[in-house]
Amino acid sequence: MEKTLTMNKRNQKRQLKESFFNPIMQILPLFVFLIIDHLWVKDHALIFAREYAWYGAIIAGIILTIYVFIAYRRLFQWYLFFLISFFVLILFVSIANMFYSIGRFAPLLDEAIFLLAMLLMYPFQKQVIKLTNKLVSPLVPMTNNIVEIYRYVAILSIILASYIVFFIIFSYLDHYYIYWQVLDSVFIFSLIVLIVYSHLRTRFVHYHLAGDRWLPIVTQQGEMIETIQRMSSLSDHRLYMHPVVRGILIKEGKILVKKSAEKDLFYDKPLWDNVIDAHIGIGEKDLNCLKKSALKSFGIEINKSFCLTEYIHTTPYEKQYALVFLILDYSCELIPNPKKIAQMRWMSVEEIEKELDTGVFDERFVKEFELLKRAGLIGIEEEEMKNVE
Repeated sequence: MEKTLTMNKRNQKRQLKESFFNPIMQILPLFVFLIIDHLWVKDHALIFAREYAWYGAIIAGIILTIYVFIAYRRLFQWYLFFLISFFVLILFVSIANMFYSIGRFAPLLDEAIFLLAMLLMYPFQKQVIKLTNKLVSPLVPMTNNIVEIYRYVAILSIILASYIVFFIIFSYLDHYYIYWQVLDSVFIFSLIVLIVYSHLRTRFVHYHLAGDRWLPIVTQQGEMIETIQRMSSLSDHRLYMHPVVRGILIKEGKILVKKSAEKDLFYDKPLWDNVIDAHIGIGEKDLNCLKKSALKSFGIEINKSFCLTEYIHTTPYEKQYALVFLILDYSCELIPNPKKIAQMRWMSVEEIEKELDTGVFDERFVKEFELLKRAGLIGIEEEEMKNVE
């Protein structure tokens, strides 16, 4: 069996953009409302400032909604939920101002309500994640997006809280109105800087993600349905299934096992495992992946191999669609690459069975070892092994 997993670059670019969505696009109408409100209210009545702030927020919302619908179709419902939520918040603030608009601290009402709303988002974070799972396809990694929107909610909360604190302090100083004007300018500048920063950060992260490794997402039958950037997959709470090759090498009734020199994501300490364990890349054939890994890790060239079985294994970070190969013949001397292999040894069946329940072996190795025993592939002559089909 030999599979090639391919995905066109357009879909891969779309997946990259979706996996790190600029959170400012959801909050921008709120930012526009606050900026216009603070700019206009200096020289005009509050009611006119509020009117123009609404115009600005609505125009920004319409433009962004059209853009997201075209460029981020799979995130549209999720985006719309947050957009509507922020507009409801703006509406609530506008209504509240109709009942409380007199007094020295009346201008703080907007910021106080916005700050309270930002803080209330934290107790409902689990509900937001559940709603996200309902609104967005499971093929779209959303952990980064949720983390980012909460990051900017935290930054906005700090800006709002700072504004409220300094407004109150300045209220007790002489010529407080001058200080308020300066504070408004700083507040507006902070929001504009945050908008620019978010745009630049998103561009930088997209550039970084594009240079990282991308993995296929496969079904339980091993058919590719999507791609995802590696770190986005491993950090996402949804467990995506990726194809991996597993290589077993048996000689004279002994199995070659190794401990990886690279940090293991799944275990605190390196465990004994079969010689080959590698993720299949996009556009890569499983056999080519097996051969490439063997050459990089041990300096050997595989001449003949046999796909023994396929199974699904679940780790804390991902699901693996494992393709298990029996290496029947290879050339060149086995020389472990110290950057990839920490230890290597041949183990007999007796040695393995003696330590099988001690926790020194990888779970997948245990599963594959039992399979080898049931298939009667341990203990047969080397020439017989080469003829296995």
